[in-house]
Amino acid sequence: MDSAKHLLDTAVANIKSDVPVSIFYTDSLGYFSHYVAADAFTRQDKKIGLRIINLSPFDQPVFLTFNQRAIDSLPDEIRYLQHTGFVPVNMATDSLLNIKAYQQGDSLDILAATQLRVYPGHAYTILLSGYTSNNPGSYTDPLTGRLVFLQTTYAIKVFQNF
Repeated sequence: MDSAKHLLDTAVANIKSDVPVSIFYTDSLGYFSHYVAADAFTRQDKKIGLRIINLSPFDQPVFLTFNQRAIDSLPDEIRYLQHTGFVPVNMATDSLLNIKAYQQGDSLDILAATQLRVYPGHAYTILLSGYTSNNPGSYTDPLTGRLVFLQTTYAIKVFQNF
């Protein structure tokens, strides 16, 4: 619910005491959605787990690079509301990953960038969020009828889960 008590979205999650979950909320031009992610991760020697969740309503697929390269085990592109589980990625030692997001087909204009220090045996979520300059500059809120102006807020947020 928003501060005026308008219902924005509902989610049902089957939460068990021994299985952690994360719940993510997003909106696209005033229409809200959610994603319930089971945080299933099995530690492996010399590997990390990377999960990508795209909550940005950018209307084009994006791709990510890690230290200027793609990681073969991750998808070539990811669209709004698409996600992966924790994908095992070879990582023998702790490393600094320079992560950049690009619009599919454009490897010159960076949509967003961040850094992530990773350690073997741990899992991380890469969260894409916010609007790009390719989104409309405003929309009419479907609940209130008011005009809402958008700012370019596209970002990559990262956090360690395990």
